[in-house]
Amino acid sequence: MRNLKAICRQLVIPICIFQGIRTLIFPTILDVFLLIILITAAFSLHFEWI
Repeated sequence: MRNLKAICRQLVIPICIFQGIRTLIFPTILDVFLLIILITAAFSLHFEWI
């Protein structure tokens, strides 16, 4: 489980950046919700809420 968290911790920030750029270029409601979910996941992994 620790390895999975470490992998997610490394991947979530680049995916958030990509999704943020995509949301700025092609803003759809699905992209906005996905970006919110990814940002929430990034914060929860950073502050170890999960």
